Parts: sequence; structure tokens; C-alpha cells
Amino acid sequence: MISINTLILHFVLCAFISTDAGLSKMESCDVEIYAELLPVQHCLTAPMYIETTRCDGQCYSEELLTDDLDAESTAQQHHRLVNCCSPNVTIHRQILVTCDDQQQRIIQYPQITRCECKSCRGNC
Repeated sequence: MISINTLILHFVLCAFISTDAGLSKMESCDVEIYAELLPVQHCLTAPMYIETTRCDGQCYSEELLTDDLDAESTAQQHHRLVNCCSPNVTIHRQILVTCDDQQQRIIQYPQITRCECKSCRGNC
């Protein structure tokens, strides 16, 4: 049975953590442009870099520990909410590469166009 002290403690923690000001400060999940080494096996001996995108930022997560202050045991429960900055929309891009032997190849790769904070379990 949950005591009134546990409920009050849980309510106070949730109210403090989930204020609008706290959420806006903690979430920043955006698309970032960066250069990535593109391996083109059996085609190019020199490395080739492409400009592509990734998700970068921080998302709101919390872990609450609830404890029944009136109980004789020291049983505690963890409650987790984990959000990760993850791709929301991707498109497929392609580039034409001229290999060392002068043959042309089309290379396809995904490109992220939108990111968002998503609920995740385990690895994000």
C-alpha cells in the first residue's frame, strides 16, 4: 500500500521536474551537417568525403525513485522515462562516382532531414 508521504513526495518531484521552463531548457534535438568518409570499395584508392547529416542534441529524460516512507521494508521502485535525439525523416541520396578505372558507379546513402526526441528503450 502506498502511503500519503510517498504520494506527496512523488507529486512534488514530478511537479518540479516537469515545469515548462525545465523542459524547454533540456530539449534541443536538431539536424547537424558533417563530413563523413564514404568507403567505395573496389573503386577508389583515395578516401572520399561526402557532406551528410546526423541527429545531435539532448532530450528530456528522468528517473524517479519512489519510496514508501511509512513501510517497514526499504523497498524502492525506479521509474524511467528515456528520450533520445533520433531521426524522424530520412531521404535517400545518390552520387555518381568515377572510379580509378574510369568506370562510373552510383553510390546511395541515407540523409536525415528531420530529428525529434523519441521515447526509447535500451540503446537509442
